[in-house]
Amino acid sequence: MSAATVAHATACPAWCTDHPESDGSWMAHTRRVAVGNVAVVIEWCPTDESTEGQPVIQVDDYQWVSGQDARDYAAAIVAACDLIDAAT
Repeated sequence: MSAATVAHATACPAWCTDHPESDGSWMAHTRRVAVGNVAVVIEWCPTDESTEGQPVIQVDDYQWVSGQDARDYAAAIVAACDLIDAAT
């Protein structure tokens, strides 16, 4: 079974809202979680060996945040974790 077949055959988790494809060889389940002016993205590609097939939260979008944006960034990460936990 190819990686694309495995990924497409995997049921969407409850938090999933989108399915961007990179090069057509795999599919990821994603959701953007925004709080205030900042956001993080939950991504899960069941066949991704670099994440051991687990959902991850992308946190590379910001070099720095301060003040309320820092609090919102932390809240977005916690909210993303809550969504992942609620689906398991």
